[in-house]
This record gives sequence, C-alpha cells and structure tokens, in this order.
Amino acid sequence: MKKLLILAVFILIVTGLSSCVRQVTYDDLLMQYQQDVYARNDIYEDYIKTYNDLNQHVIPAIVKVNRTIPLSQTTSTGSGFIFHEDDENYYVITNYHVIESNGFYATITVYDYLSQAYQAELIVADPAYDLAILSFPKEDDVLHVLVFDEDMLNYSDPVYVIGYPNGQIHGITIGKLVDIDQVDLESGGISAIDFEIYIIDAPVETGSSGSVVINEAYEIVGVIFAGNFRENQDTSTFAFVVPTEKVFEFFELYEFLLEDEVTS
Repeated sequence: MKKLLILAVFILIVTGLSSCVRQVTYDDLLMQYQQDVYARNDIYEDYIKTYNDLNQHVIPAIVKVNRTIPLSQTTSTGSGFIFHEDDENYYVITNYHVIESNGFYATITVYDYLSQAYQAELIVADPAYDLAILSFPKEDDVLHVLVFDEDMLNYSDPVYVIGYPNGQIHGITIGKLVDIDQVDLESGGISAIDFEIYIIDAPVETGSSGSVVINEAYEIVGVIFAGNFRENQDTSTFAFVVPTEKVFEFFELYEFLLEDEVTS
C-alpha cells in the first residue's frame, strides 16, 4: 500500500511538471527561423554595403605591380595603391622587395583596376622601410587617390586589406589590430624592418605585399609587407603592416611629400 502511494505521488509530480513545460510548436520553430534569417540578412546587407563602398571608393586606387628582369626572364608580382597625383602622373606605394632587382636592369609594369597596363618609373625605394614609390602616366581621371589617416590604430580596430593576393583581382580580407610589436624577419631574408609594426588578423597570400590597409573611413592606415606564412602554405594567419607613422617618416626622409599633402 505504501509503495502504491509513493508511485501515485510520483506520477502526480511528473504530470504537474510536464504541464508547466511549454510545448514547442511548429509556429514557434517557424518564428525562430524567420528571426535567424532576418538577423543574417542584416549582416549580409552590411557586407554588401561595405563591398559596394569599397568597390566605388577604394578599388579604383588599387594596382598590381609586376617587376621583370629581362636578363633572367624572372618576374615578381605584388600589390600597390595610388596615394598622390599631379597633372601628369599618379604615384603608387608598394614594397621594396616587390620591385627589388639585385642590381639587374628591370622593368616595372603597373596594372590598374581595369587591367590597363602602364610602364612605371621607380622614384625612390628603401629596404629599411620595405617601401617604394612608383609613378606612371596619368592618361585619364578614372583612377582614385587614397588619403592617409593621421592617427595610430588602437587595439581591436577593424581594418580591410585590399590587393592582388595570389593572382586574385581586388582581393579583400577583413580583420582587426591584434598587436603592435617588433618582428624579426631579417634573419629569414624577408625584410630588414626593425621598428614596431602593426600585426593584424586579416589573412594575406603571396602577392599581397604592398596591399593597402584601410580603416572603416576608407583611409590608409598602413602597408602590408609580410605575413606569418607556414611551410607549404600560401595563406597566412596574421599579416604584418608598416604603420602610417613610418610611411610619413619615409616621405620625410626622402623629401617626397609633406604629411598634410596626403592626409584628409
């Protein structure tokens, strides 16, 4: 009798608890699905707007840089971007190691975002900054000129990297600033830079050297010069960036431009 009483009480408790649990209906699941879709649509629309803005304001300033040594028939390819113009020429920043030819005669060809080719002239280059300035003839006004942000990045600031990674046209990656530090790349023969750089978590690939790094206002905050590539991998986890502060220092050293001529 006692066991039957305990069993009856247990059944009553379970029944009561079951009645307190709200049953999930098809309509509930449908509503949750619709909410998830709307949330994803908002994110998708933000990405579409960003891409359209980049396509309109930034990509027309991005170029591919080819350096060819006729004697050995070797070619290296990197990225660059237009940061200045005058009545006759556009001016491009890329990396020193993209155009470096070990003393051999070399030709440099710049391709704009419409794949139009131009013979470029080397204005100045310095391995200590891993930067080079090129110029090419200004045949029309369809290309854009980017401006520099005068302020340093803060940790976790979002950035975009745009260039010609691994032969892609107008490759765009997104990341944020994760560190400011010195990185020893000279021992590996990659770069002679010995100052503090930006480290961002936007992946880069072969051919990304010289890519522009911009902030959410589409202003230049740095120049890609390397990444933490692992053996037999074409894509890095992190990218290394020459900050605008050092780009301005490079300008001043070679008396190329004053800061207020290339900043917004």
